[in-house]
Amino acid sequence: MREDRKEIIDELLKNFDKHRHFETDKFLYWIKDDYYYDGKKVTRDEFTHIKDYAVKHGTLPFISIKKKIRELRESRKDSKKDVDFSPFASPMQSSNHHDIVNTNTYCRQRIVRYSKSYENIDVYDYDIEVRSPARAKVKRVLVFSRKTKLFSVNDKNYVLIKGNRWLSLKNWHGFKMHDWSGMISNRLTVMLLSMMLGGKKWVEEFEEPTPYYISNKNSRKANSLDEAINLECGMAPPKTIKRALLNDVNEIINLYNMIDENKIHYLTNFIKRNHETLSSLLEQSYYSKGETILFYYFLSKDNRKRGRR
Repeated sequence: MREDRKEIIDELLKNFDKHRHFETDKFLYWIKDDYYYDGKKVTRDEFTHIKDYAVKHGTLPFISIKKKIRELRESRKDSKKDVDFSPFASPMQSSNHHDIVNTNTYCRQRIVRYSKSYENIDVYDYDIEVRSPARAKVKRVLVFSRKTKLFSVNDKNYVLIKGNRWLSLKNWHGFKMHDWSGMISNRLTVMLLSMMLGGKKWVEEFEEPTPYYISNKNSRKANSLDEAINLECGMAPPKTIKRALLNDVNEIINLYNMIDENKIHYLTNFIKRNHETLSSLLEQSYYSKGETILFYYFLSKDNRKRGRR
């Protein structure tokens, strides 16, 4: 296993409270399991018995949690013995709607799969939910299974979501926000982003994700954040503009998307002449700082034209 793959997998496993590990000829798997019955955590074997009972009887067993766990533990002493819930079974009903079976019974698995052949890493969510159809006249319990591929890292170090090369500075913030129940740490986000950008170490300078609107193409070319900004803007923004926009990457890039690059020097001169007034106006503005500066710049320009008349 390549060292960078091992680092990603190790970081993923750090975020698992507990995990099972097993191996096949082609894959390595790590699985974290959470099982719930009536809103309370149960073991894997207990959940299996509950699910089998629901399939067989069309309803869930409704017994006290202590008695249920004792019955299940006793059943594990003899693997051939089936747990008999029937003396205690009754539909679990909502207090508001007697025709709804409120099961609150499910299992959630988070799976990390590593391909030995291609060195791909895949991360999945696998859910099983036991519930009844809404307002069912017949309280028939159904078992639903759903498998979702969260993301993968392929052999070219591309991070893929739904088969698309997805992770870049432009949507790094979105990746962090969709943390999938705490499985994605900030350190892991930085590691994945660094891989996506071709091993760029300057990404590690960031302590917290920020929604930088820099294209993947320019992110991969750059060897620093300043270089990435310059590529996105088409030139190196003057210090005057950077200071006025408080070095906010997104504000700077948005400003350069709104104004002709040949007119930038007019804007910098305007900022220098009206620095104190602009600073006060920017503090009171609820809008983008770049948009606010442009608004006052064009307003003053329009007034100058009117004055000449």
